[in-house]
Amino acid sequence: MVPSGDLQPITATHAATLAVAQLTPPANLWERIRRGYGMPNLDNDLVHDREQWYSSRSNYILRMTERSNKYMFHIVEELERRNMPTELALLPLLKAPLTHKRCQPPKLLVCGSSCRPRANI
Repeated sequence: MVPSGDLQPITATHAATLAVAQLTPPANLWERIRRGYGMPNLDNDLVHDREQWYSSRSNYILRMTERSNKYMFHIVEELERRNMPTELALLPLLKAPLTHKRCQPPKLLVCGSSCRPRANI
């Protein structure tokens, strides 16, 4: 944030809404994604089921991250530039198992205006 005009004192309310800037750069892209998380944590049975599914398929996760490495940096760059939650960069990875043909590349999952309020975007 770059101030414009004359400098004004910061009120306590305004200071509470400002995030603390990270002084150390992220070690890698995954750390950068974690630092930019913006959606609330979910704790329900569906989330636990999906966590179990992904954690039991480490080979799948490895393949998907290898395939995405050409694009992930650019996706994260755009999300940060637009002040959007960086976990949105992971949506294509999560969408991939839902494609109906193995040779078909995963389609970009678009979050339209109707789903943004539910995702706190």
